[in-house]
Parts: sequence; structure tokens; C-alpha cells
Amino acid sequence: MNSPEIKAFIKGNSALFWWIKAEEKENISLDFLVETILNYGNEQSVKKLFELVGIKQVAEIFYRQTSRQRVNYHPRTVHYFTLYFQRHVPEVKSLVLTMPDENMKILSFEELAEKIHKLKVQGKMIVHCHGCFDLMHPGHIKYFQAAKHMGDILVVTVTPDRYVDKGPDRPVFNETLRAESIAALECVDYVAINQWPTAVETLRLLRPHFYVKGQEFEQLEDKTGKLQQEYAVVTEIGAEIRFTHEIVFSSTKLLREYF
Repeated sequence: MNSPEIKAFIKGNSALFWWIKAEEKENISLDFLVETILNYGNEQSVKKLFELVGIKQVAEIFYRQTSRQRVNYHPRTVHYFTLYFQRHVPEVKSLVLTMPDENMKILSFEELAEKIHKLKVQGKMIVHCHGCFDLMHPGHIKYFQAAKHMGDILVVTVTPDRYVDKGPDRPVFNETLRAESIAALECVDYVAINQWPTAVETLRLLRPHFYVKGQEFEQLEDKTGKLQQEYAVVTEIGAEIRFTHEIVFSSTKLLREYF
């Protein structure tokens, strides 16, 4: 793995170069290179890896790496690998499609609903959080961590850009970035970008055991009326609304004061 082409490839990618340098590895195995790209690579580095190494060899390592339990690589990079397999190598498409989908935290709503159904059959308790999460801050992280302790699986749905009603020039961060930021948290199991203005239809579709909000909503007071609608649906589906009691920040206030 120390060919001039591989060395030039690593040196030409700053993220890979500095990570490998920090690890102080002189002889780089292919397994280590694939794992590094899964964590720190981009679409161009994935494509170059296939060109230099060969797709079948990469496919074998990719499957082995992503099949390991309790490992969550960057979902966007895993997506690049998967797309490359499906577009360019039909003979390994079935291999990719059997990859454990636990490694892909960001799911479509259809995938998420199916996943939750299977988890419920296994007896897992599903916890659901929903919101805009325009600026990730310590309050959000503590909220997610507290919610995860209420059950087995934490699912977070994110308000799509077109339905964010926080004021002009919002959201600051688009729905994809917001979903990816949340998926990077260890306590979060699955993330989906919502399809509706509120979590009303989302709750009916996913039917979690617990719908969790922060303590600032404990009196069920919301001038938009959204929370009251969601609470009615929680009751309708036989779920339970719960509240965390952690430090509270306001993304809107932080953005207004510091950005």
C-alpha cells in the first residue's frame, strides 16, 4: 500500500494526510485507508480509491468494515461508497444492499417507518424528538442524551427548510447539514428530514412509545399551536409525552446575538 500513486493520493487530500500523519503510520494497510476514508473522505476521495485499488477489493473491505457492530461511519461518505457500487458495478450491488443499515443513520421516511416497525417487533422502546435544530448547541445535546435514556432507540426528525418559521433568513443551516449534525451524535440512532410543517403526521406514521420535548414546553404552551396539535396525536396513538430537564438555550437568540 506504499506505492507512489497511493502516497500521492494521500498527500493530495489534506484530511486524509493529516489524520494518517497523526496516527504516525509508515506502512498503511488497505483496511486502514478504507476506514480513514469512511470517516474523513469525500466523494472525490472515494472515486479515487476505487480507481487506484479496484472495486472488488474495496467492496470486500467496505462490507467488513461497515458490518462491525457499534461502528457508525460518516453517513454521507457511506452513501458515496454505496452510490459508486450501484452505478458502476452491478455484480456487487447485492453485496452493498445487504450492508447493515444501522450504519446509515439518515433515512427516508419510508425506511425509518419500516426500521421502527422491525425494532418494535424486537421489543425495543422508541423515543422520538422533533424540531428545527438550526444551530446545534449544548442544550440540544443534553436534550438528546436525556431523551435516549428514556428508551432503547432515539429517532430525531428535523423540520425541512420550507417549513421553518423562525423569521427571515432562517434556517441558517439547511436541512441536510442539520440532519448530518444530529446524526453525528452517538446518542442518536436515526434521523429523518420531516415532510410536513409539524410532527402531527410524523407521529401517526412512526408511532413512537415516547414523544420527548424540553422542559420549556412542559406547560404545553406554544403560541403557534403546533405542540397542542402534537400532544393530541400522542394521546390518539397511545403514546406518552415526556419532558427533559436539562440546560436550555435558544438557537434564535444565539444566532441573533452572535452571528
